[in-house]
Amino acid sequence: MPSQPVIPPVVWALLFAIASWAITLISSVDQLLFRSMPILIGLFGIAGVSIILLSIKRFAKTGTTANPTTPQNASHLVTSGPYRYTRNPMYFGILLILIGWAIHQQNLLAFLPVAAFPVTISRFQIIPEELALREKFPHDYEAYCKRVRRWI
Repeated sequence: MPSQPVIPPVVWALLFAIASWAITLISSVDQLLFRSMPILIGLFGIAGVSIILLSIKRFAKTGTTANPTTPQNASHLVTSGPYRYTRNPMYFGILLILIGWAIHQQNLLAFLPVAAFPVTISRFQIIPEELALREKFPHDYEAYCKRVRRWI
């Protein structure tokens, strides 16, 4: 397991979005019942982007880094705003956007990469971040983990 995140989460998100789209191109399993659901797609997208922006704003307000590849540079442990409900609101926001994207693909198999995203981002991003935060803020981070779930 990497000791530090190497691939930025936005790159992971793009890879999974491309995988979802590629599956749709080669798959004959299509025509979900979401054919006329642009509102649903928009809601997932807006919710995801809003959560991400609120999370970034919270980092800026506390004056700590939001760079996901250098969690060891954090100067503060952010536990307010969206971080009261999930330890990873930005990744949750990305997941919502990917769900909206999969609905847009109108193909059940397009959800396969979406289902793989939390597993992959946990393994390669979240766990290394958690190790860095445990090292930097040992008592505060442990207490935070007891109060707030990793996802939701």
